[in-house]
Amino acid sequence: MARIAGASPRAARYLKLSPRGSDDPVILCCEISGRGPWVILVPGLGDTVWAWRKLVPALETSHRVAAPEPRGHGRSASPGGPYTLEELAGDLGRLAREIGAERPILVGQGLGGRAALLLGLERPELPAALVLIGTDPSPPGGEAREALLAQRGHAARGDMKAAYRDRKAAGAHPRGMTPKERAEHHRLFPPNSPPGHAAACGAARGGPDLAGRLGGRRCP
Repeated sequence: MARIAGASPRAARYLKLSPRGSDDPVILCCEISGRGPWVILVPGLGDTVWAWRKLVPALETSHRVAAPEPRGHGRSASPGGPYTLEELAGDLGRLAREIGAERPILVGQGLGGRAALLLGLERPELPAALVLIGTDPSPPGGEAREALLAQRGHAARGDMKAAYRDRKAAGAHPRGMTPKERAEHHRLFPPNSPPGHAAACGAARGGPDLAGRLGGRRCP
């Protein structure tokens, strides 16, 4: 597990979510802070808790905030892939149980948003609300799908710098950052586990189409 979250004043917890005795366990790194109703922040593909560097301080004054890094990301473990959207959603559900987060607000960006949405549809009793940022309920198609395939190929070969270039060229590069923040974002991406990122790209390319199920959600 890498230690690449960037500067953070919050302590990290490591939560084992897979059954005891697993040869390749799922261990998620999660930063928890604040007091009040639970909010769980789920970053997008290739990102870490650093993505929430401005949001966490605003939320933790009135909420209990959990900021996990998904499997294959940042300081979390990278069990053997490929990963599926269903597995990422299941990790979130087990994380909520482990930390005692009852009726949390789930905030997800991109792939993290799709995982949060699937969890909310499969377990409607769990989230109090869903906040989905840049999230498409359907698997990507066309050029976006091919871009993910290219990014996965680079990661599978261990070339995370090329994977980052593909991500940036595909328009997945965050906007609104200062030059210093952009440089930090660039610095934090390549240390991600190459096999873990390749497996996560597979999850981003696949998964069920949730568009037809949106009417069945039970939370705002």
